[in-house]
Amino acid sequence: MAQPEMRLRAAPAAAPADAQVRASASALREQARIEVMPVAPADADAQLPRRQWLERIRARRAEGDLDSARASLERFVQTYPEARIPRDLRPLLGN
Repeated sequence: MAQPEMRLRAAPAAAPADAQVRASASALREQARIEVMPVAPADADAQLPRRQWLERIRARRAEGDLDSARASLERFVQTYPEARIPRDLRPLLGN
């Protein structure tokens, strides 16, 4: 008795799965475009504890990013008006 010939068919689910992956990737790109918003350096630095914030201002100054260092220090002064500004950072305030 001869064995019946068996044929394999390609699974039809392959195409929809590819379409789902493409749709998901597209949706993720769109979501990233919407959610990625620049954060001002002063806003990011304000999340740090006081000492780390001052160190970050020093790092910005050392990197040559004086505008961000000034903005961050001004925000520091607004947030902590009672704080003594370290002598090395006072020139950033300009007054």
